[in-house]
Amino acid sequence: MMHAQHSSSIIIDGKLEYAGDAAGFLIKADNKTIFFAGDTSNFGDMAIFGKAFDIDVAFLPIGGRFTMGPAEAAICATRLNAKYVVPIHYNTFPEIQQNPDDLVTKLPQGVVKILTPGQNGTFDI
Repeated sequence: MMHAQHSSSIIIDGKLEYAGDAAGFLIKADNKTIFFAGDTSNFGDMAIFGKAFDIDVAFLPIGGRFTMGPAEAAICATRLNAKYVVPIHYNTFPEIQQNPDDLVTKLPQGVVKILTPGQNGTFDI
């Protein structure tokens, strides 16, 4: 479980309640390392994560309203030194509409892997 930079609250019976710490997850299996950032902004510790772990795939939010947008995600991907990046947390409601190609243009060719909802498949890592 890794630190994430995000608010964490929920409205219960009309009252705003604290909902715990924001978090991401680092998963190591079959000699691969996957970082699922969760809902987060780009923050300095991402560089520490990138130096401490050889990250094969980073799932990074690009929604921009409640998380980082494509430009910040590109900086984050560079800090993480991730071999591949999968954009997440976008286009599920109007406030977080983004074009994932905006992330593609900010990173080296082939780094960004755009998945579509319900897509069943893999890519080599």
